Amino acid sequence: MVAELGYVMLFCLYLILRYIESRWNFEVRKMVVSEDVNMSTCSDNESEMETGSEVDDNAGEASENEGEQTLSNHKKSLKKLEQTDPEFYKFLEEHDKNLLVFSDEDEKDDDEEDVDDEDADAKNDKTQDVDSEESDFEDDAPKKKIKDGKGRTIVTQSLIEHWQQKLRSNDKCYRTLVRVMNAFQAALQRVKPEDSRSNMRYRVDGGAVFNGVIQLCVVDLQPALVRFMGIKGRLTQNMLEHNKKFLKIRNPIKKYALGLIELIGAVSSENIVCVLLKHLHQLLVFVVSVHLKTMIFKKLLRRLVSLWSTSSETIRVIAFVCLLRLAQLMHPLLEGMLKRMYISYVANCKFMSPTTMGSIQFMRKSLAELFGLDETIAYHHGFLYIRQLAIHLRNAVTVNSKESIQAVYNWQYVSSLNLWVDLLVSAQDKEKLHSLQYPLIQIIIGCIKLVPAAKYYPLRFKLIRMLTKLSTETGVFIPVLPLILEVLNNYDFNKRNKVVSMKPMTLTCVLTVSKQQLAENAFKDAIMDLIYSCTLEYLSGESYRQSFPDLVVFANLQIKKFTKSCTNSHYVRKLKQLLEKINENSKFIDTERRKAAIPLNEEKKIRAWELNMRQRGTPLGKFFASYSAKSRRDALIKDGQKPMTIKV
Repeated sequence: MVAELGYVMLFCLYLILRYIESRWNFEVRKMVVSEDVNMSTCSDNESEMETGSEVDDNAGEASENEGEQTLSNHKKSLKKLEQTDPEFYKFLEEHDKNLLVFSDEDEKDDDEEDVDDEDADAKNDKTQDVDSEESDFEDDAPKKKIKDGKGRTIVTQSLIEHWQQKLRSNDKCYRTLVRVMNAFQAALQRVKPEDSRSNMRYRVDGGAVFNGVIQLCVVDLQPALVRFMGIKGRLTQNMLEHNKKFLKIRNPIKKYALGLIELIGAVSSENIVCVLLKHLHQLLVFVVSVHLKTMIFKKLLRRLVSLWSTSSETIRVIAFVCLLRLAQLMHPLLEGMLKRMYISYVANCKFMSPTTMGSIQFMRKSLAELFGLDETIAYHHGFLYIRQLAIHLRNAVTVNSKESIQAVYNWQYVSSLNLWVDLLVSAQDKEKLHSLQYPLIQIIIGCIKLVPAAKYYPLRFKLIRMLTKLSTETGVFIPVLPLILEVLNNYDFNKRNKVVSMKPMTLTCVLTVSKQQLAENAFKDAIMDLIYSCTLEYLSGESYRQSFPDLVVFANLQIKKFTKSCTNSHYVRKLKQLLEKINENSKFIDTERRKAAIPLNEEKKIRAWELNMRQRGTPLGKFFASYSAKSRRDALIKDGQKPMTIKV
């Protein structure tokens, strides 16, 4: 038994020595081949590729021949052992047969492992080739890479120019897109606190390089993305979701979108914010398609609403355009967006001045437009907020305290009413919203009648203008005329003034007046102008109807009564002119309806006749158009203001 073990050990030692000898010879030959390759490379550059290929072939053949030689020698040794010591060979065959076929199977296993290792290395090289720092530059890029102590590539102007050329070329360069977005992430580190900065592949130093990276992304990134994906025509979310190239670049775009949203929230310069918002509007379809978390969209929503409600005119408009686009692309965000915008609108309406009036008007118009995107959501919000307004009015009527009245007679309450009037006017085709007209009209009339004192006349006429607008635009009959002419009976225009003021009183941005202002003659002049303009505005909207002569019967009687009792010749002359225009239009309508002779039960024919009269124009309507144009010109000259102009 001991002898047999000795034979086994000697044979194993023999095989090991043979294997080591064969591997040593192979490595020596490989070193010789590599030296030949280096010598051939240094001698002649033009024949480098040919020499290298020949040497590689020789090396491959040498390795294969060496492997075959080793295998054949091992087989010969086994045959010799079978002849010299048949008993030992038989023992190995019975107890350890694998030892006899060791070299053959081992060579196959080694070859397979080498192939697997080569495949894995090739895959790793292909993956790293996209984002690797070693491939930061193309063939025509700057040849020297500048790196810092941490191995990060320093972005320079020459590198930015190279990226710009790549993005503007017709090449669909995936690597350049990824590198530019990574450089943007590196630029973003400059606006972060030092403790929250993270390690990036690139480093952006200096304001010039920072601006260059931002400008490169803003100007060239979006067109390059569209060109890379091969999309022609209008870009839609559905196109992106079915685009294979978008799936490939989705993760870099996602990181870029997060960085862009963070940068918009961190930058305070209005010029940079304006540029970034325009860029965001271009990329919103990409931002929505990468499926960011809801928390990120809420953060973006808060920032956009803040810019929409507090920034300059241009930024307000661009922020609204982004909000509108976001609501169209992501409908689930609309409800929360409208709620947040409504709260911001009401908060900004706490005070009114000539400088803030234009921005508040823009907020009201834009918010009404967003409410019009979905009539179901608009009805839900409108019902809740109009109900809340009605509750405040009911408390003011029942409690009748100074605090409860002040909860109604303020700019926030009035601006909220104005918003819902604008919504109902702009959404006439939305049938669900028609049911909100009646409660809103009743609330406005209730506010007018709450405290009919003279100091609240500015508020009264603002509410009257809302009713007039709602009646004229929607075609709903609202008895506005008695609310206007009631002032002629309740206020004493013949009372002598305690204070004489040559300066006219402007009631545009006020809801109430003080006792001192009530005693001025300028207050009476302003109220008379409001009576004249509001009566003319309301009746011009009704001037084409067949019922116009019947509508103004009591108005004629009231105005005639006032002109007889009033001692101010200026007021009498003004109202007589109004009465003359009313009678002229009454005669015109009466003459035309006699010619048509349409029975009162023919409603469709009456509507068609009124539409025809509206298109032709009426005497009162034409007079009001010229009067309004003159009033606007005079107001602009007096206030020294210009109309709100917005450039996007």
